[in-house]
Amino acid sequence: MGYLTNGDFSSGKLEPWKPVLGSDIPVVEEEGRYHVQLSHGEKLSQSFWMESDEPRRFRVKVELRVEGGSGEAAGQVQLIWSSGAIHTFNLVESPEWRTVEIPANFTSLSSSNTIQLLVQPRYDKEVSVRSVSITDDTKADSA
Repeated sequence: MGYLTNGDFSSGKLEPWKPVLGSDIPVVEEEGRYHVQLSHGEKLSQSFWMESDEPRRFRVKVELRVEGGSGEAAGQVQLIWSSGAIHTFNLVESPEWRTVEIPANFTSLSSSNTIQLLVQPRYDKEVSVRSVSITDDTKADSA
């Protein structure tokens, strides 16, 4: 899973992910794999370390599905990276797992980083997250 620890929640526990603002985020087993369930207003966070502060290109992948709630309106989930990347994406309800890929380019990168997933407070669907990973596309290009 690259820079993140327990990015696929395979330990069956949340750690080292941390709920933000007192959220009670469950880890659920389904068909032999684990995922977390985020409701409206909940945020999940993990801090990680990078050795170099050179300009780099990353790809963040989030495997998720959206269920429940009322109505068919799309809602918003935000991916926030402490080094300056914020990506907001709209999700519609779907019982199927899907992968969202988000490019993140940095000219200045901190050694100490935090990544957060936030379900907007007005979004009344349940967002299940099965994995989060970060890969360094810059390193792939130089190989």
